[in-house]
Amino acid sequence: MTLDEYLQSRGDDFVRDCPQNKEYAAKYFTNRLDTKNKKGKGLTTTSEESQAEYKIIIRPISFDMGAGGLSMIPMAKAKAGGCIMSGTAEIIETSSGNTVLSLTIDEVKGLGHVSETVRLGMMYIELANLMLKLK
Repeated sequence: MTLDEYLQSRGDDFVRDCPQNKEYAAKYFTNRLDTKNKKGKGLTTTSEESQAEYKIIIRPISFDMGAGGLSMIPMAKAKAGGCIMSGTAEIIETSSGNTVLSLTIDEVKGLGHVSETVRLGMMYIELANLMLKLK
């Protein structure tokens, strides 16, 4: 189902909170890039587009938001119930607008958690980890 259909199926609170939750989850990605690169050594992020040499565009094609209940099972693995995403990512040079790297994302899975927002964020951490390996 589409994002709008999914949110509506979950209720008015999900529709209302979606923009804030997406922003919160996306911060997991940028925080991971900055933390793993020790600020100033390699890649760092900025919210000021005019200062950015590159921008990363992540285009999800499919999501499985996972299941919060699985993360509560004591014998389950850390990724039990984690969010899974497939899609594409592009790294674009801001000065020229040229794509310098295109990636296919095939079922990246994050850690499990009770909160859907945190599960989404944990998937973004895993995606950031994989992208950093390319660096």
